Amino acid sequence: MSASSACVREDADALLKPIDLVNILRLELDLGPCYDLKPKQIVELANVKLSREPVEGATVKDECVALREAVRNLPPSFWSPDTIRSNSAPDELVARALAKPATAGGFCSAVACTILGPKAINTKTVAWGGALNVDGFSILRSPGAYCTTPQEAGKFVKLFKIDKTNEKLGDCQFHLQEKLPPAPGQQLMLMKSNKCNARLAVLYTPKWCLLAVYHFVDVESEAMSLTVLEELRLEAFANRK
Repeated sequence: MSASSACVREDADALLKPIDLVNILRLELDLGPCYDLKPKQIVELANVKLSREPVEGATVKDECVALREAVRNLPPSFWSPDTIRSNSAPDELVARALAKPATAGGFCSAVACTILGPKAINTKTVAWGGALNVDGFSILRSPGAYCTTPQEAGKFVKLFKIDKTNEKLGDCQFHLQEKLPPAPGQQLMLMKSNKCNARLAVLYTPKWCLLAVYHFVDVESEAMSLTVLEELRLEAFANRK
């Protein structure tokens, strides 16, 4: 399982071996390759990174599970201290959306663009990043002459103004599940892929639109991912410019 693209359920931690858990922690906390270190030593590095006191007498496995819970509870600002504002550029929005690792309940892919009008985006501003596929199905295209991601982002923006309830991102068709108004002038669409466990949250504001993809495994992890997006939205519009 790729730490860059998949969410790892909390109850699944108990089924993983310490070597698997420390590999996830190593990536989430950017601890480096740790080639010659044993799981116990990697746990020690993780505790230092989190300024966390180890539990006396706990096994390496128990410490790993406790560390994973601590990482899940960290805000995106732990990885990305830059403040998001209502006029943040698309690349800044993508960076913040992807700051929290997908394995800890964050998003695995994101696309952002600036808004020109009710049904139009500035395709020259489109930025995207993260995993290019989920469950082996393409979500984002690699940059290049045949990349369709900017055009696809524009079609999702139009969904807020027309009756159509589905649109394609990569090789996956996403179908509307729910449409919500989180604040005046802002809209949120929650969508489900027809091919895999990818879910899509599309946040529309008067200045920009953000498409955030997460790997659905259960409602608890989904709620965690959507909380990351809501915190981004609140931060952006608490810091108006």
